[in-house]
Amino acid sequence: MLAKRSPLKWHEFALLQSYFRFVAPGKGNEAVNVDQLFDSYALDIDFVVKKPVDGMRQVFTKVLVNWPEEGPAGYKLFVEAVGLFSIAGEEGMKEDVRKNLAYYSTVNMMLNRIRAHISLITATSTLGSYVLPAVDVTDLFKQKAQQKQVPPSAPKPGKK
Repeated sequence: MLAKRSPLKWHEFALLQSYFRFVAPGKGNEAVNVDQLFDSYALDIDFVVKKPVDGMRQVFTKVLVNWPEEGPAGYKLFVEAVGLFSIAGEEGMKEDVRKNLAYYSTVNMMLNRIRAHISLITATSTLGSYVLPAVDVTDLFKQKAQQKQVPPSAPKPGKK
């Protein structure tokens, strides 16, 4: 099948920060179930999609895996990146199509690029390659919307 090109254009991707550390689990020769360890990692993902300036959107994405650094053993990962996107012909697009491209698609693309980066930097480490699991991006957007509804003076959920 011939693929139809999307009006969404990805112009640039830049890593802003990338941190990787391995903390040995268990004692000595104790066997480690790598799949269980990887499944236990907490994932913290945040993003910001900046309104277009001269037709270009900046999408900042931050991924923390098994964080804080003082937390459980295994891989500790912190990656922050920015992408630059535009949408050809967005002025005449239906609102829902434009929003889907501008928000969901760009964040998904950024997560996929960060996923590849994380897999690459962990590939030659002790436990082997860590692949950032698929995440529910719709739920991330719901959480983001809820954060914006909390008044600035009120404590955010989970913080004291």
